[in-house]
Amino acid sequence: MPLQDIKMCDQKMKDIYQISKNENRNFRIVVRQNEVIFEGMFSYIINSEVKKARRIYDCVPTVNFLGIGYRESRSNRKFCIFLMLAASVELLHMFLNKVLILRMSASAFYSIMNFILYFVAGMCFVAGIIFFFSKTKVIEISFLNKSICVPCNSLTKQECEQLFNCIKSAQEKYKKE
Repeated sequence: MPLQDIKMCDQKMKDIYQISKNENRNFRIVVRQNEVIFEGMFSYIINSEVKKARRIYDCVPTVNFLGIGYRESRSNRKFCIFLMLAASVELLHMFLNKVLILRMSASAFYSIMNFILYFVAGMCFVAGIIFFFSKTKVIEISFLNKSICVPCNSLTKQECEQLFNCIKSAQEKYKKE
């Protein structure tokens, strides 16, 4: 849904600053005197987790602006899923050991199942290491009611500083009125 198709509160409002889409970023940020508009692919921080936005457009008042910063965070949710998966694989392995030891006639089946379960347990271990050491690196643009994130490599330091200064100056102008 392009920005032109969306009805704004004040159509005559002039853009103070704009970061447009290019090959490095698939989002657009427009700073106006009373609002900051995000369009495209961006994320939110919800319960200390970086989550992809379900919609491609969001508008936030400049009065609510708090600041901009870099954020690196691990996904606790992915790590908990890994722990539950690893525990269930180990419980399945223990259960099959108990059942198959009682039935000694299934020794070929036991060796195949044992190999498969060890392989799955090894893959869970590798996935756990990857989940534990992987970090999401984003630039967080904080407002009072929400935190919006964009990928870290999509904005340069100069663009971040310029965006911060423009939002702060728009916030000051809006507060004076």
